[in-house]
Amino acid sequence: MGNCSSSVAPYQPQAGRLPAASRGAGSESGACLEKSPMEVHAIQRAQVIPMFKGTLHGSYRVDRCKLGAGAHGTVSRAVHSTAGPRAVKTVRHTRHGSAKLVRNEIATMSGMDHPNVIKLFEAYADTNFTHLVMEICEGGDLLDKLIQLGGFLRESQAAPVMQQMLRAVRYVHGKGIVHRDMKMQNVLLSRKGRLDGNTIKLIDFGYARFCKPGNTLRTCVGTAAYVAPEVLQRRYGKQCDLWSVGVTLYCLLSGYAPFAGSSHQQVIQKVKEGKFSLEGNRWRRISDDAKDLTRKLLEICPKKRLTAEQALEHTWIKGEAPEPQKPGLDRELGETLQGFRVQNTLERAVLQVETTPPRDQRESSLPTAAECPSGCLG
Repeated sequence: MGNCSSSVAPYQPQAGRLPAASRGAGSESGACLEKSPMEVHAIQRAQVIPMFKGTLHGSYRVDRCKLGAGAHGTVSRAVHSTAGPRAVKTVRHTRHGSAKLVRNEIATMSGMDHPNVIKLFEAYADTNFTHLVMEICEGGDLLDKLIQLGGFLRESQAAPVMQQMLRAVRYVHGKGIVHRDMKMQNVLLSRKGRLDGNTIKLIDFGYARFCKPGNTLRTCVGTAAYVAPEVLQRRYGKQCDLWSVGVTLYCLLSGYAPFAGSSHQQVIQKVKEGKFSLEGNRWRRISDDAKDLTRKLLEICPKKRLTAEQALEHTWIKGEAPEPQKPGLDRELGETLQGFRVQNTLERAVLQVETTPPRDQRESSLPTAAECPSGCLG
């Protein structure tokens, strides 16, 4: 970019293996821990992203106003002299696990090129920080937009959003990657203004993992309200992302989370049971096709749950969604959604701390036959 090429140091993982964060912890099973053709390809793609040593301030003018902030860093608007505006995610290395997550994010995002997946251009690293330079999205996240629009979407608004999310998931899964933290806060809008015609971008690949088909992951990560039941049972694959998409669809249509509770433990228990309701005033206004897709994404058995490809072929996604009646937002619903945002901010960390057992106990914590029907987990 511009005159930066003279200082570039290509991002080069150790020969024959992925960067440490990309290989996963000892809790992952099967070939996810072994070198595979897919992982070798990932190494080659990881070398595409330029990794600069030193500060980015010589190449970018960084605004003081933050675009966002998360558990492991902040996102600022920056301007390059020739490339124009960018988003810069800054991660402090001293935060717990942050260095590992940012290495994983670089390795996972390298080489990705899809209109609904955030684009990583380059990275800068010094002693204390790593800066990821990405395309900028100034429309905020999907949860903020949902609140702005009155708490829930018309089906004609929700269907294009879901179609783009599913296209992003299909692409990511096609790369052999499981995102593991799909939620409304990790879906950004490209530009400010109307939702209609806007482009969404899937972000935050810090918890993503490469995994071959047929193998399982066993580390319990994610956000409690969105996490799939099989993740809590510590035996899962890419279908966990489709459950999270189903939770998002439920929220967009109704304004409420399908699995809610007054405590973290209550939410987790409801997710494990997999029981949700499509009844009540708001659901009476929603089409049968939309309800059908919601049920098929929130299918508790991963092998019976729709894949991204199958969901994209669903009548509700492909067809003309009906226009339901839409009453105004009441104060209670607005407060509920705001509380949902605050709760989600806390729950990802809580989920990792409270539901990830010591490494030597993870094998014994796999589900019993009574917990999940035989042949259901995939």
